[in-house]
Amino acid sequence: MKLENEELLLSYLKNEEELIQIIIDSKNSFESWKQVVDMWKKVKKEIMMILIVSLMFFIFALLQELVQIFTFFSFY
Repeated sequence: MKLENEELLLSYLKNEEELIQIIIDSKNSFESWKQVVDMWKKVKKEIMMILIVSLMFFIFALLQELVQIFTFFSFY
C-alpha cells in the first residue's frame, strides 16, 4: 500500500511538473506573440507614414506639372 502511494505521489509530481512546464511554455508563447503584435503596430505606423509622404510627393509633382501646362498655354 505504501509503495502504491509513493508511486501515485511520484506520478502526481511528474504530472504537476509537466503542467508547470506547459504553463511556462504557453506564457513564453504569449509573450513572443505580444512582441510580434507590438512590432507589427510599429511597422504599420512606419508604412503608413511612408505612404503618406509618397502621396504628398506625388501630389506635389502633379501640381507642378499642371502649373507648367497652364503657364505654357497662357503664353500662347
